[in-house]
Amino acid sequence: PYRNSEISFDVRLGDAMDVVCPYYNEQQSYMTNDLEYYDIYQ
Repeated sequence: PYRNSEISFDVRLGDAMDVVCPYYNEQQSYMTNDLEYYDIYQ
């Protein structure tokens, strides 16, 4: 039973990441742009 619930948890986590990922990637690219800007104008 533990192994089955672990698998279903992984699936649900994957679904959650599918929802979060586009937003997370957007934020991540925004952050790296900020860092590059900081490096250039430091």
